Amino acid sequence: MTKIYPHVVDLSHHNFDERPDEIDWQAAKRDGLWGVIFKATEATDYIDPYYNDIRREVKEAGLLWGAYHFFRPGNVIAQVNHFLLNAAPGPETLLVLDHEDEGCSLEDVKEFLLLVEQLTGQRPALYSGHVLKEQIGNRIDSYLAGTRLWLAQYGPELEWPPCWDRHGVWLWQYTDGDVGPGPHAIAGIGYCDINSFDGTHDQLKQTWAEASIAPPKPPPRPPMPQPDKAPPWLTVMRSITGMTEAPGSADNPHIMHMADTIGRKYPEQKAYADLYTGDDIAWCGLTVAYCMAMSNIEPVFGKTDTERWMWAQSWADWDQSTHLTKPKLGCVVVQSRDGGGHVTLFERWEGSKLICLGGNQSDMVKESSYDPGVVIAYVWPSEHGRPSVDIGTMNPEEVCWTQASLNLVAEADLDVDGEMGPLTRDAISSFQKKNDLPVTGAATKETVDELLGELADWNEQRGPGDGHGR
Repeated sequence: MTKIYPHVVDLSHHNFDERPDEIDWQAAKRDGLWGVIFKATEATDYIDPYYNDIRREVKEAGLLWGAYHFFRPGNVIAQVNHFLLNAAPGPETLLVLDHEDEGCSLEDVKEFLLLVEQLTGQRPALYSGHVLKEQIGNRIDSYLAGTRLWLAQYGPELEWPPCWDRHGVWLWQYTDGDVGPGPHAIAGIGYCDINSFDGTHDQLKQTWAEASIAPPKPPPRPPMPQPDKAPPWLTVMRSITGMTEAPGSADNPHIMHMADTIGRKYPEQKAYADLYTGDDIAWCGLTVAYCMAMSNIEPVFGKTDTERWMWAQSWADWDQSTHLTKPKLGCVVVQSRDGGGHVTLFERWEGSKLICLGGNQSDMVKESSYDPGVVIAYVWPSEHGRPSVDIGTMNPEEVCWTQASLNLVAEADLDVDGEMGPLTRDAISSFQKKNDLPVTGAATKETVDELLGELADWNEQRGPGDGHGR
């Protein structure tokens, strides 16, 4: 039997409608209770009447507080807005999606999680039991695999879908106060849903309201790519993997929703987004544009239709981007093919082939393999395209160091004068291109790190008699 550590309860109005007495939270704490998760909302119109009062009591008792939304089929965006408006989460509030209705698909689940993540910076935990197990089966979903799993299972041995093999179960609801192994009650509360957490109080607190992405801050400035960290737009693409066109003359509302989202987020693009009237229209560019918009990055939008996001090859001339000399995780991959172009996001290499994740690949969002020879451009979004150095960000001494370093390792032949002029910018750009860095003309952290590495190599290669002095 899996060992049980009863440290968290989840409650709702069902626990209070006929309760004759008040809960003794201090007695519950003495009995080992660390956290309370309470129902906030359901569907688009229900609000638990006890939510605010119990939140006040729990916080006064010094317990961790969480809020969950009971998911129903219907408008996902409206449910997200209803939940966040009425749960009114603070930075230490755990957010949870309660997925028990089989009428809600995994696609709906991932859309809800993603929208809350984009709005709050916290990816909600996912509560479910047999519905989740039946829907996901033995598939591995990279987005869900990175989501905290709160599993409802009343058998004595904990078993979870293989999607979470690397992470296991974060919380285990082992009893509803009647069915399942004991204990079935918490002192001061009585019989209720009880959850096991296999860890310390500090570990629960650290993972309770864990932020998975930084909350968006205007103006948007996406992070530069890191070797093993997916940028937010790739996370969005992963979350909609598996989305397919509707059969026959029907349209998948989720695909149509992507165009609507872009039009709402960027009103100047609404008329253009409204031109997307059916999922039989090529939607690879739409999918990339949606992923960027959901990451607070305005998609490519030039003066003519062939310079805008539905036209795949327009992404190669995106004025808010930097071209890379080789692909990095999440970069936009623009390709040529018969009859036009194609645009995707880079995931990894497999041998000599690029594995890219994108929309309209065999009529769905999926991974596909491509020859690098078809690639027109590898593109990374930036705030103002190929940014120039803000002179105010580097003092003259720092500019002198950069100039002198480039002279040593790149034979740049620059005047070491502390002035960030066009020759210095060009020299930085050439150094970046040579070392497969984003070509910005700015002394970015990546560029300085590469310079330091080459300076160390240069110094090691000097013979013992190359120095000055005695």
